[in-house]
Amino acid sequence: ATAGAALMPSAHIAPGWRADAAPLAIAEVIRYAVGMIGTTEDPPGSNRSPTIDRWTYMDGEPAGEPGPPWCAYFTSACYALADGESPFGVMGSGYKLLTWAAQMGRLLPPELPLLVGDLAIMPRNVAGKVSAYRNHVGLIVAVLADGERVCLVEGNVESAVRGTVRHRSEFSRGIVRPCGPSSFPNA
Repeated sequence: ATAGAALMPSAHIAPGWRADAAPLAIAEVIRYAVGMIGTTEDPPGSNRSPTIDRWTYMDGEPAGEPGPPWCAYFTSACYALADGESPFGVMGSGYKLLTWAAQMGRLLPPELPLLVGDLAIMPRNVAGKVSAYRNHVGLIVAVLADGERVCLVEGNVESAVRGTVRHRSEFSRGIVRPCGPSSFPNA
């Protein structure tokens, strides 16, 4: 699958999901992310597989060791392919990504339109609790016509990389624009 393509819904792709053409600077980011849809943990729930281990730097660790939550690592692996490399380096958590974005002026005010390549940060519910430090990250690959729903590629969703469709209201932690204008007026 390539950016600009619609894929048939499957176990890893939500109905209505698509990937739009991306700006040249991040075309490889989007192409890589879309190509990773269907990558799964082995075994499920372990946060591990040979591919995931490369993203999380767990290569060579004993197979029985659980891996870390890997959604931000997946996003970092995607952005490592950006023209000029990842603007944020390797981030192991949504919280660290939000901190970087705030420091660098890349945390979007909520009223700005979403773009392909933006990162959506959502609260993560762990054992029925939501914490400021537990977040989930998804890469926006298409903005639907209403401007409120987007298609994302997300790592660590039900033990896999998945193509999802979400409403912008789910991104209550923030939207990060790693590439583009150097700063935004933070609200």
